[in-house]
Amino acid sequence: MSSRRKKTVSSISLFAFQDIIVSATGIVILIVLMLALELLTRTEVEGGPSRQSEVERLREAVTAATASRNDLIRQIDESNTLIESATDVSIPELQQKSDADNAAIVLLQMDTSEREEIKNGLEQALKTQDAAVEGVRDLTRNIAAAEKKAAELQSRIEKERRVDRRLFSLPRGFDKKGWVVVISADGISAAPLAEASHPVTFPVRDGLESAVEAFMRWSSTHATRNKYYLLLVRPAAAEVFDSVRNRLQADGVEFGFDLIDKDQVILDPERGVAP
Repeated sequence: MSSRRKKTVSSISLFAFQDIIVSATGIVILIVLMLALELLTRTEVEGGPSRQSEVERLREAVTAATASRNDLIRQIDESNTLIESATDVSIPELQQKSDADNAAIVLLQMDTSEREEIKNGLEQALKTQDAAVEGVRDLTRNIAAAEKKAAELQSRIEKERRVDRRLFSLPRGFDKKGWVVVISADGISAAPLAEASHPVTFPVRDGLESAVEAFMRWSSTHATRNKYYLLLVRPAAAEVFDSVRNRLQADGVEFGFDLIDKDQVILDPERGVAP
């Protein structure tokens, strides 16, 4: 047999427990034997045909008691083996192992918390990145819109440079709202001075009087009463000019007039008289 390794602590003694079990088993066997002897004696005294069967039952009882004793001894041996296996590790070693297990559990919990913090940080970083990307997209759209507007302004400047368009303004201190009215054989167009506005056009569709009537209705409803018209007359538009002049004089509207060339640009399609 291999010798047991030395233990740093006192081992657990099972002598008392084994002694109690063995004593109880002996008592049980003694009681069974006494009962068997009593039955045998009683059978011999009384006599009868069932003596043989009683002996058989006693033998069976003795056999069962012996089996129970053997089972108890086996259980005791198994318990001793388990206890000896447990006592191979000293109490300080068990305490040290328990402390190590607790430390591992704490470390695992800390790792889980750190992983959660890292996950939250990554999610926040992704949200910030998405916001930054959206901001860049908005900035790109704004830059594209600004570039488009700058290109339109540059195109308009180039167009203005190519077109020799006259600019008009009212004298300083003039307190009436000024309008430039271009009269041609095709119709009448009007735009306010000193502001950018789409020109108002009254084409000649059903004859000369239709354009003049439309202009006068507009003048009475849309233009302010305190107004001044600068009539610019193109060639071949004398008849239209005469009709407009007569109607304005009848309404008491102050106006002036001048002649312009047939192809001279006065009104911009989008800004009117404004530069």
